Amino acid sequence: MNQPADTDQRYLRDQSDITRLIHRFVQGADNRDPEAMLSCVSDDGIVSFNDGELVLRGREQLGKWLYALYDKDGILKPGLHSTHMMANTVVELDGDRATAKTSGVTYHTTRANSNIIRGVHYLDEFARIDGQWRLVHRRHRCAWQMESPLSTPLALK
Repeated sequence: MNQPADTDQRYLRDQSDITRLIHRFVQGADNRDPEAMLSCVSDDGIVSFNDGELVLRGREQLGKWLYALYDKDGILKPGLHSTHMMANTVVELDGDRATAKTSGVTYHTTRANSNIIRGVHYLDEFARIDGQWRLVHRRHRCAWQMESPLSTPLALK
């Protein structure tokens, strides 16, 4: 079936916008920027980690958790680093709703001068709200994990 060119362009733009939103969210994590992460999430968004072990409901609860996480006394305090490498993103569109499955590898430095490397999967749901795509539900699952020493120790403050 042939679709009008403007429909094809919107489809491609929506896929691109959602993929960029996924990247902006994890870039916010790598930059320790809760506001950047929160700008990707709907007001009532849900983010769950490790198959529902931790579930955060709404931007307010997610924001409090993120700020505590990146605080000077938090698990991911200043001086610790992460890199999220997202790959294999598949976006399925259905009007103003969408889902995406993304695989990735994350690298997290620790206070013990080691690097935790994880294989992760994200199952995301999105909605177009006021003309912008927003994350309404993220399910995070760690498929595997390993730890290795850092070749250059961190100078933590």
